[in-house]
Amino acid sequence: NYFERAKRRAGRRRRAAQRSISSAARGRGSGKGSHAPQTIEIDLHSYTKWSAVVQVVKSLRELQRSLEADPGLLEQRKLYIITGRGNNSQVKNQPVFRDLILVLLQQIGIPVSIRGSNDGCLVVQGRALASVLHSLSSQGIPLDLEYASQHL
Repeated sequence: NYFERAKRRAGRRRRAAQRSISSAARGRGSGKGSHAPQTIEIDLHSYTKWSAVVQVVKSLRELQRSLEADPGLLEQRKLYIITGRGNNSQVKNQPVFRDLILVLLQQIGIPVSIRGSNDGCLVVQGRALASVLHSLSSQGIPLDLEYASQHL
């Protein structure tokens, strides 16, 4: 039935997002070609608004932990947060939660932009993200849901 398929798809996407973050922590990425920076992707298609926020915060927290072990982890990488363009939203072509994720990241102090060629994708430069996450860590602040909720 429809709901079972949607639940399986959401589970696959969650596992894929976790694999992307985990592979980054192990030194792998999805970069193409020898000159392209490696990328980390968090794909939020099929998430609800609030489960998307939870997934982004969980992924950022995992990156924060990984940076403690490997400070150079994000140096030449970009983080792509794929929110979708809103093609299937109730209000046609209005992204459901892109702006919510954008504001959350900005309020936390993470510089983020909308990818020029794809308005359903947010881009965070790895070096800038590492700087913010390191700053939070040095202050003893874990980037978790409690911290994030104070910035929404």
